[in-house]
Amino acid sequence: KLPMEIAVLGLPEEQGRVLSTLVRAMDARRILDLGTFTGYSSIAMALSTASDAKIACCEPDVEYARSARDWWLKSGVSSKMQMYECEAEEMMQKLLDDGEAGEVDFIFCDVASRERYPQCHELAMQLLRVGGVIVYYDTLWAADPVLQHGHYPALREFNQALSEDPRVLASLVPLSYGITLTMKALNLDGEELAAVQQTGGDDDLAALLTKRRAEVEAELAELETA
Repeated sequence: KLPMEIAVLGLPEEQGRVLSTLVRAMDARRILDLGTFTGYSSIAMALSTASDAKIACCEPDVEYARSARDWWLKSGVSSKMQMYECEAEEMMQKLLDDGEAGEVDFIFCDVASRERYPQCHELAMQLLRVGGVIVYYDTLWAADPVLQHGHYPALREFNQALSEDPRVLASLVPLSYGITLTMKALNLDGEELAAVQQTGGDDDLAALLTKRRAEVEAELAELETA
């Protein structure tokens, strides 16, 4: 049994219901749970997925990872789970190295250090398929500076960056501590995008997006004639 000061760090029930609803609506089969803690978020998703779904989970704390495995067993979902006892970025890079780029349907991001969300986002963009979804947890806090925790200014910057990212459609939902729903709308190479953002202007970015759209339309045309 966890002490109260640790237990309150877990995901609220209403957000677990959001996760289960989303993965069921998408019929998600390949899922990542970044920051598994004691397992509630991964269980909420596993119980709403098909029998062949797989959820890759990462939890660097050995005790929390052990607790998650125990709860998976009690919930009857162990066969769907893969546990990586490491940080999220390390797990995602391993999955990329194993050839899973563009194979992931759904990601829930709840890494302990919220300042790492931008790094997780760039790796997630490589792993997600077009149409895939990322849910970022704990992304909203009161604007009153007296009530701010240390990382919330960084998260406001992160939400702003998502709103300007041409690869995604993002919406900040004021539920509990706040979640940001992010759908990958465009498969755009991270290095190519970064180069344009650093050295080019709006016209260069628009040209890059137009080029990528033409490539996507050509790919769709080939599928229709196949």
